Amino acid sequence: MKPKHRVALRRAFGLLLGTSILWAQDSAVRSEMMARPVEVRPLPPEMTQRFSVLHASLQPSAKAWVEQQARVEAQRPAPDLAELEAQIRTRFSASLAGGKPAAAGTSRTDIPGNDVEEMAFVVLMQATNDADQALQQIMDRVKAQTAAKQELRDLMNRVNRDVASAAGQTAQQPCRTAVCQSLPAELRQLSAATAQSKQPMQMSVPENLTYGQFRQAASQLNQALDNMNDLSTEQQLKLQMMMDQRSKAVEAISNIMKKLQDTANSMVDNMK
Repeated sequence: MKPKHRVALRRAFGLLLGTSILWAQDSAVRSEMMARPVEVRPLPPEMTQRFSVLHASLQPSAKAWVEQQARVEAQRPAPDLAELEAQIRTRFSASLAGGKPAAAGTSRTDIPGNDVEEMAFVVLMQATNDADQALQQIMDRVKAQTAAKQELRDLMNRVNRDVASAAGQTAQQPCRTAVCQSLPAELRQLSAATAQSKQPMQMSVPENLTYGQFRQAASQLNQALDNMNDLSTEQQLKLQMMMDQRSKAVEAISNIMKKLQDTANSMVDNMK
């Protein structure tokens, strides 16, 4: 091989090695992030108190609209205040008509103080409260799935050790080991633990296993763990996306509250 070819080959190998190391490091970081417990911090008391007061003052028709619009907002990757305020003005045009009388069948109290920003605050708070309930449900499923994965991993280790030690046994021979005897009951427990999962583990074996059936069960357990890993990754990614949406919604709510407070302070200053 010519010297210049050897140099080029070494450079290519170095680049490939460096890329592989970076990829491995990135994978490790992603795995670490997936393993971290997700914590949903409670909303500040001033937010929840303000929401409770405003929401309680709404008419039933306005509350129904808030719930409907909150579901719309929950589908957005980030709040769109301009669009939300436009929807509020369209829905509550009669209530926002200044000193004009309210139209028949409507109430001037649909929006407390006729304030578009306060109604936007109520909608985003409703969307965030709804999202928090969904987040808690997902976190509960992730927690249960993590516990089930650990049980399955422990079971797999015991099964694989028995399979390796019984390499000389024929497929038709009955398996009398402790793992073989406990396997049917343990699989029933795992199936029950994952019954509410998106992909429940539905696996059973005969009460009296042969070594052939035992080896087949070991292969099925490996596949079941792979499926659980894929599901856990999917749930963690969804959880992370929802947490990101929540963070942006809370930021928007904080900005609205600051703007409302600044307006109130300005009114007080003008009265001095």
